[in-house]
Amino acid sequence: EYMGSSGAGWRVALMEKDISTQQASVFSIVIHVDELSTSEPDPHRICVGLTEPGSTLDKLCPKQLLLTDCIWGIYLGSGKRIHKDKELKIVQGVKGFQTGDSIGMLIEMEKDKGTMSVYKNGKFQALAFRAMPTCLTPMVAMTGAGNQVTVTDFIVGENIFAGGDGNTK
Repeated sequence: EYMGSSGAGWRVALMEKDISTQQASVFSIVIHVDELSTSEPDPHRICVGLTEPGSTLDKLCPKQLLLTDCIWGIYLGSGKRIHKDKELKIVQGVKGFQTGDSIGMLIEMEKDKGTMSVYKNGKFQALAFRAMPTCLTPMVAMTGAGNQVTVTDFIVGENIFAGGDGNTK
């Protein structure tokens, strides 16, 4: 379901279909960390998140990493959010992912805005973004040799994380 390519040292996978309020109000995505390299100076350069529909790799991977205004994402090593051409403050609890971990993204959309929550191994970590657009494309990006992830679940219309933390519907 994902299209992959590279640019500016990053490997990016975009979901072939956009998600929007026309489909459902809830989307659950799970990404398994198959391999996380320990030989890189910064071995955790994996970003998960959402981008605007129709984004190109040139737009997603400019000269400076993934610093672009069309991404709502989180670096898993540092826990920093990225959006609007800058790295934002660290989201507490979103870091320390290792080989074998699962990354969960719960996207909840209302009529005119959406939110993204992040989960680690099924446990709530943080509400990462609020007031996002309501039509987006899920994406994963990584840099560094040896890093590999697999999208294991993409579920439309169901919150598969409900009941584990009291933070979701």
